[in-house]
Amino acid sequence: MNKYVKWVTIPIGAFLALIIIVSLSLYFFLPLNKIKDFAAAKLSEQLHRNVKIEGVSFNLFSGIKLKGLTISNRKGYDDRPFISASAIELRYAFWPLFKGKIIIPEATLVKPQIVIEKSRGGEFNFSDMFGPEVKTVSVTKRGRKGKQIKEVRVIPLEKSKSAGPVPIDLIVNTFTIKQGKIVYIDYAAGSENDLKDLNVQVSNITLALLTPVKVKASATGTYQGKDVPLSLSGSINIDLPSQTIKVPDLVLSVAGESLAANIQVRKGNNINLSLSSEKLALDPFLAIFASAPSKEKKTKAAAGSLTQSLKSTFSSIPKDLAISGSADLKNITLAQLSMDSLRLSLGLKKQVLSFDIKEIRAYSGKLSAKGVFNLPALSYNIGEFNLSGLTATKLTNDVIDSFLPDLLDMKGKVEGKLDVSLSVKGSGVEMPAVFDNLSASGIVLLSDGRLKRIKSLESIGEKYNLNMLKQDLLVRGLRAEVALANKRLDVKKLSIQNTDVQILFSGGLDFTKGVYIGGNRLTLKFSPEVAKDLPHELSIFKDEKGLTSVDFELQGPLAKPIPIPKFEKPIEAAIGKLKVKIEAKKVEIETKVDAEKKRLEEEAKQKAEESAKQLKEDAKSKVKEIFKF
Repeated sequence: MNKYVKWVTIPIGAFLALIIIVSLSLYFFLPLNKIKDFAAAKLSEQLHRNVKIEGVSFNLFSGIKLKGLTISNRKGYDDRPFISASAIELRYAFWPLFKGKIIIPEATLVKPQIVIEKSRGGEFNFSDMFGPEVKTVSVTKRGRKGKQIKEVRVIPLEKSKSAGPVPIDLIVNTFTIKQGKIVYIDYAAGSENDLKDLNVQVSNITLALLTPVKVKASATGTYQGKDVPLSLSGSINIDLPSQTIKVPDLVLSVAGESLAANIQVRKGNNINLSLSSEKLALDPFLAIFASAPSKEKKTKAAAGSLTQSLKSTFSSIPKDLAISGSADLKNITLAQLSMDSLRLSLGLKKQVLSFDIKEIRAYSGKLSAKGVFNLPALSYNIGEFNLSGLTATKLTNDVIDSFLPDLLDMKGKVEGKLDVSLSVKGSGVEMPAVFDNLSASGIVLLSDGRLKRIKSLESIGEKYNLNMLKQDLLVRGLRAEVALANKRLDVKKLSIQNTDVQILFSGGLDFTKGVYIGGNRLTLKFSPEVAKDLPHELSIFKDEKGLTSVDFELQGPLAKPIPIPKFEKPIEAAIGKLKVKIEAKKVEIETKVDAEKKRLEEEAKQKAEESAKQLKEDAKSKVKEIFKF
């Protein structure tokens, strides 16, 4: 037993002794203070910032550690350092140490905090860190006729001298960030957003021309008080002859929702991309752009903070950036809306995004659209928006829940198959701005459906005790020509066909005040069967065939309108009937007068003829008497 213990302890002891000897001897090869001073000077020179490193240490296993790193912030911005980290760990190559060389293949930034700030003018706090550092000086020179002229010149600053030659080759093949944090402050939007638990690894850097660079990143964001996990992974291929960068397998995941991308970047800011997913919720992706309120304000995020953040982000897109791409997405959700699949093509030029939605499968039907989206203005113009055969109930409910809270009264009221053809314009991404700026016009068709207890019809049913208007209304067909602008809906012609009643409507609805606009007309045409049960006061609306047509003007609130009967038509009809009777009586009287006149003329003529005949006979008798005489 002792022999086995001896065999084990001797090698272990020898190994530990070797480690101690090597550790002690490496201190003679590693000028730690020079490395610290060299790193601080070199970083200050490259970043144009004051870089401090508090200390440096060495460990045979973990390598060189630069402790307490701080990089100062830009003047005029937050007092916090631009970057602060507990340490930078530099993992060295072992054998080159004995040749007097320090080669660092891997660098790790431990627990860094990076403060990114965007001013009200749209300038970032790191914008001055690239390119040569400059300063302005005032120079006085003598011009023509001896006149003194002052000029302001911009000259590059001299590079700071390094802290002496250091035998170090900083050939970093792998760069890592551990347990980091990014603080993003947007002063224009008055917002501050954090990414915590940031972990990043970029590998194969030195072999980028031979093998793909591997990238992995993960973090946790905060949206509406909840943690949102984020992750990114992919590989980067660099092709120098064609000056092309390819990212064939980028995967972005937000709160468990993944989006895959294939990206090619060519010379001149030209990008081609394709997107795909098998399941995608868009709300977490919008949460990336949402901002929490600035800590200085100590208040909740103001309305419109997401809008301001998006405008600020989109405005920073280079105007010479050109993107063309396509997307093939499945099982998509946005707010309450859901889609089975989406196929589209898109292009970006001068900060304007054009899109052509080939097909969206959703709600048992199809949708297509074509238009443009001005990113900085958050405005859109959709010239062709078509729905075909969609299930009306779920679609209208989801649209109202997501974007149109002012129309909650219409939720759950519509069943059937929906066909829509619209043109749409608007701007904004948050309510109520989306609805305030929305304008649309087009035709809406509904077939084989049902309208459930519409308030305007229900109010008429209650006033005149018409139970059929207080119940669900079966619809064989509905057709409406509509236009929406300035929160006002104008219905040019609405026609609803039903077995027992036909409904026609034209007029306006004001969603700002929540009322019907005066001058509207609601016409109900009842069949003879239903007309039998109508109240007596509506009998004047019946025609000779038993049909009853009643006109109303809807007044008051949209939630419970007041139907006001309109009597112009029945009065006009009654006057018309009276006019017909008067005309008929006039004709009758005139006919009788003419007949009587003719009779009297005939009688007078006959009497005259008879008198003439009698006189003639009397004359003949007289002549005979004379001749007899």
